[in-house]
Order: sequence, then structure tokens, then C-alpha cells
Amino acid sequence: AGFKNDVWSGNAQLFWVSLQLGHTLTLSVPDVAPGTHDLTLFPTLARDYGRFRILISGEIQEADLYGPVVKIGAPVVFRNVTVAKDQPLKIVIEPTGANAEAKIGKYGYVFGLDRIEVSAPGSGGKANATIAPKPEPPAAPQPAVVPKVETKTEPVVAFAQPASGPLRIEKLTGALAITTSREKSVELARFVTQPPPDTPVLVPSAAYFQPLRTPRGIDVTAFAPGPHRYYRGLFMGYVDVRGTKDANFWGGGGGPIKGSAIVSESVSGIEGPAFRARNTWQKDGVTLVHEDVQTTAHLDGTATILDLVYIFTAAAEDVRLAHCNVGGLALPVRYDGQLTAHGPNGPVKLPSAVYRKDETNWPAAAWYGYTVKLPDDHTISAAIINHPANPETRWHCSLGARVINPNITTFAERPLKAAEPLTLRYRVVAMDGEFVATRMGEWVREYAESKEPIKAKK
Repeated sequence: AGFKNDVWSGNAQLFWVSLQLGHTLTLSVPDVAPGTHDLTLFPTLARDYGRFRILISGEIQEADLYGPVVKIGAPVVFRNVTVAKDQPLKIVIEPTGANAEAKIGKYGYVFGLDRIEVSAPGSGGKANATIAPKPEPPAAPQPAVVPKVETKTEPVVAFAQPASGPLRIEKLTGALAITTSREKSVELARFVTQPPPDTPVLVPSAAYFQPLRTPRGIDVTAFAPGPHRYYRGLFMGYVDVRGTKDANFWGGGGGPIKGSAIVSESVSGIEGPAFRARNTWQKDGVTLVHEDVQTTAHLDGTATILDLVYIFTAAAEDVRLAHCNVGGLALPVRYDGQLTAHGPNGPVKLPSAVYRKDETNWPAAAWYGYTVKLPDDHTISAAIINHPANPETRWHCSLGARVINPNITTFAERPLKAAEPLTLRYRVVAMDGEFVATRMGEWVREYAESKEPIKAKK
């Protein structure tokens, strides 16, 4: 790796370069005996190394590998890791960004690992085995291309006719369902207030919509796809929230994820197809932000439409949404099928937005969306319409991650104060077929003229 060998315990390190965010490295460690162990990873620090999320047996730790000189960094400890018989220990590593002081070059995000020590639980870290990790092939740096994500996709089951009629809200265990009012109701969206225990999502946050469906019953959202296992359908979150504690409510990127969670506190105001939710954004159990969400749903021909009003207030002391070109309302669309991007002027030919590169975010517009032609010849489209009363917005539209994200922190941080609520309004469209310019124009004009939002709870 171009350094003196005597830096490392075995005169060598595992060295990996990820040319872009979204790539992952899986380490296979076959030499750990079956049973329960404490694992200690010893990473390398250097001035051009990145930040990484490390996943072992469902537990996540974060590591910032920046250092002004090359040396072994602070140990990263995983306790009570269970290793099954005849199954090698798997360690998944994903880049999340870089320290502001790091000199990230053209080669991307560098990761280095000296060794792994295995010890018995409760032994105080006294190692009974030291292992030099080996990557699963290929060990070479991955090419700078849009990552192909393999996901298990259920066969598309579409209704012969789109759902119609008035909508209503049904209370479920840990969720609210938006359904038709007919005797045989059709569920078009679900607002999750308590994530199920078997969720594949890596972050413990609630207050998201999954699934979100077209009137013909086809899911449009991606849920925990491939390397983006923090994508939880249609969700709200910011990467870097700073206050009495710093937190990450997006689930990926550079902010501190561990201990960050959006918690559903209450649901009220259920009337017809509308409801109101009260959520708190917590770090290590301390509430940083209060979030009020008003949701109103309706059908318009071949489209399911959600009108969303988010009102944020600082819980106690002032909070800052740090400068970052990712964060806010996120609509990741399903990964199977051929994707094309669209906006008010038709098909969009802009390059994909790139995390931490502000200039790659797409320019202000009334809306952006994706059309996906599915393998069975069904076509769906999904879009977010930005209300003109929102703060200045740029759009993080990543074609590789298939996410639509109107972002208000692209060029500057946004303060949150207890006495000055921040209100954000969006219309989300999930429709069968391709975008029709006249209909999108009507929905944009109608939404721009909509009534004033709810007031924040005291």
C-alpha cells in the first residue's frame, strides 16, 4: 500500500479501495470456531482514508479512518457475536463518506485493516486467536460504474382494473393502512409506526411508507435493496443532524448512525383518507427534533397521490441540519426493470447525482420522477412534486441508487429552532403507465394552490 511494513502487526494490511459510495466489501473469516465470541478489528488510519460502516451479525459499528499519520487506529469491538457451525464469519464493509480533513483522491474511499482478534465474552478482550482477514473474490478495486444490485423481487401481480372510489385509514398493529372503502378493500399504502422485528432494514427508525402502490396494486418503492439497506420505502431523514448530540436519520452517509432513530409517538386526526402522526428524532434516547406529519391520500385515475406536510421543531436547544447534498424526503423506486428519468420538460438526460458533490445535484424544478418498465411489460412511474413554499431546493437524483430526493441542504446548513418551525410540503405520485405531461402539470398547479398546512403541536 506504499507505507512502511512495520506499521502493521504482520507487516501487511488488508487494503481496499471503493471508487464510489454504494459498493461493499465482504470479508469471509473461516477460522473462527462455532460459538459466541467478542471480535476486535484494528483498522489503519491515514490522511486519505474514508469513513466506513462495518456490519457483523446484524450489528453496525462506524469507523472514521482519517489520521494525519499512518498508524493503527482505535479498536472497533463487536461483542457476543455468534458463529454458526460450518458457516464462515461474514464481515460487510461499506463506505459512508470521509472526514472533512481527509484528502480523498481520485482512487476513492480507502479502507485498511491490520488484524482481527477473537476473544471469549467477558474476558476483557484477551485474544485467543488473531486472524489476518481475507476478502471474498474479487479483491481488486471495483470499477467506477453504477453498481448492479441484485434483489429478490416478487412476481408483479396487477389488478385487471385500477382501484377506485374514496379512500380510508385502517389501524393495523404497528401501522396505518391507506385502503379503498369498498367491501373488498385494496391497500395502496402503509405508514409504519413500529418496524417489524424481522425487518431487513439496518436502521431502527419508524414513520415511513412501505409499500406505496399504484391503483393497479403494483409496488413502486424499494425496500432495503442491496447495498442500500437503510432505504425504507418512502421516508424522511437527514444525514447529519447536529445539536446536543450529533445524529444520522438518513441511515447511510457520513453522520453517526448508531443510536439514531425516528420514533413514532402518536397518531391522531384520522378522518377519511387523512391522518396526523407525531414523531421524535432521537439520539441515544435523547429527543433532538419533533416531527409532525400530515398525510392526505386520494386517487386520480391511474395515480395514487399522497400530500405530505412535515413540520420540524427543535426539542430543546437549537439543532442544525448540516450542509449535505443528500437528505430529506426520499423516494427510492424498485430496482427491477429499465429506468428513465423525467421532469417538467420531458425526459431528463442529466448525469446521476453523486454524494458529497454538490454540483451534481439536479437544478430546481417543480418535480422529478422515474418511469420503470418492468420485466413483465408493466410500466410504473413515481414522482415527487415540490411545493413552491418550500425553501430553495436542489434534487439528489441518483440513477444508480434509483432515489428521488428533494434536498434543502445542498449548499448550506439549515437551522431548526424550537420557536421557529420548519415546514416542508410534498406531493408524491405513484402511477400506472408513463408520465403524461398535461396531468403532471395539472397536479403541480393544483398543489401549488393548496391550503395552508397544519400548525405544529405544542
